[in-house]
Amino acid sequence: MEGNHGNKVRIDPKLLAGELERIYSAEEAELAKVAKGRGAIHGSVMPRTYVGPAYGRAELAGRAVPRVLVMSINQSRQGQEGLTKEQVRQSMREIRRDGDRFLPDGFGPRGLAANLCRWIFMQCGVDGNDIRPQDIHDSIAYDNFVKWPFNVGSSRPDKDVWPVFYPINKAILEALQPEIILCLGRPMYDHIWRAVEKDRRYRWEKNVSGWCFSLFGPWGRCELGWCYHYSNPIWPKRIWRELCEQGTPPEKAMPLLRAHSSRIASPVDLMRTIDKDKQNYPWWDDETYAGKAYTEYNPYQKAVAWNLCKSMTARWSGRSGPASVASC
Repeated sequence: MEGNHGNKVRIDPKLLAGELERIYSAEEAELAKVAKGRGAIHGSVMPRTYVGPAYGRAELAGRAVPRVLVMSINQSRQGQEGLTKEQVRQSMREIRRDGDRFLPDGFGPRGLAANLCRWIFMQCGVDGNDIRPQDIHDSIAYDNFVKWPFNVGSSRPDKDVWPVFYPINKAILEALQPEIILCLGRPMYDHIWRAVEKDRRYRWEKNVSGWCFSLFGPWGRCELGWCYHYSNPIWPKRIWRELCEQGTPPEKAMPLLRAHSSRIASPVDLMRTIDKDKQNYPWWDDETYAGKAYTEYNPYQKAVAWNLCKSMTARWSGRSGPASVASC
């Protein structure tokens, strides 16, 4: 599979690291007073974006793959006490392990990001069972939109905090030049566009309403979409329960979940297939990533995510239209 946009651009890791450091250093100085006024734990000091050493090489296992950036909501306060400024800055750049298991240190959804990116690379023709977790982490980038931890338990930053990070996230996008942006949680889907919408170099093209769209920026075209964050499962659990009782998916999810195959009797059966079929839809669990919560998705969430990954990858590769799970 050959992508029809991007991928001709080769990103020099050393130049990229230098550009990101310049961006972060400038924003830390600019936002020092703002951070103090809002009670950020480390002032304006921010963890640097994680960028895998193979990000931008445009291939995995001999197949063309997109540059993928995974965005989560905010930097957690967990594990922040006693860190030096330099430890804070490097806190997302080291992938630590507990024996054979990967830890979520610095980026809570590390395991979820790996699972979803494996699904994206499977759409590029890479055998999912041949992809190691380290292969994924080496190939992608990930970050939090709100980059300061606050001394509160909630993972929902105040609404007036988000705009503080519009300039830096816009600058990071232009440095990374992603071809797919996978948002873990709906807020980033909305705020990434708000961060760039006043810049005339950007525009968007509708893909699947409410779930993903094509973003055109200075570097070219990027597919942007969202799926559920792992840390707030109340709504997806409710949907899955209602699905099991009534058999009808929520209307807002229908653009991604329309199934036209007679092979599967109902949407619920389809979702259970995705949830349990480890050969066609492989999923790393708490045996690979430390803690079940960091990889847990119910069958409804997996169906949404599989469709989203397939739709965005199809757009990246130049094939027309969103694909349904039933057609895989």
